[in-house]
Amino acid sequence: MSDDGNDGDPSRRMQLNGKPHHVYSAFGLLLVVIGAGMIVMTIDVLRSVWTTRSWPVTAGRVVVSEPRDTALGYVNGKALGYLETAKVQHIEIEYTINGQMYRGQRYDDATSLRVRAMHRAQEAKDFPVGATVAVRYDPEDPRREVLSASYLVGAVAVAIAAMAFLGFGATLLVQHAPHIRLTTVARA
Repeated sequence: MSDDGNDGDPSRRMQLNGKPHHVYSAFGLLLVVIGAGMIVMTIDVLRSVWTTRSWPVTAGRVVVSEPRDTALGYVNGKALGYLETAKVQHIEIEYTINGQMYRGQRYDDATSLRVRAMHRAQEAKDFPVGATVAVRYDPEDPRREVLSASYLVGAVAVAIAAMAFLGFGATLLVQHAPHIRLTTVARA
């Protein structure tokens, strides 16, 4: 095979628009790394979602429902390295388990704060002060609660995007990495 990716068959000539194979390979590798990172984040979120979905449900009462400036650069409580703030509806609830009163503010793990900021007005309507709401709680530690049973839509969307990144990146790597030639220059 010649260096231009053509083994004599004109139908197999690669059209790279003048770009070298190593640029496409590097871009493919970057997409694979990004996709893999997205998969790791999605697995972490799904693990939390499936755990809280199995928790028992009790009735709770909304005691605080107000917009607050919130840092958006967090996923499951872990800082992502950048901080941006937006108004997110802050919701606190009270609920009773075995005669013991608890107060919590955990919304869910699958809905990002950025998405919650976009839907703040709807959350304000859905969770007004005094409203009775369903609260899922950890039977082994009732202080751990979640106000909303997490919906998988966000996690599934991220997983689909991650698969697209992985697939496109792997395709670029498979098509272009074999054509990279390492050459040495003889020194005089």
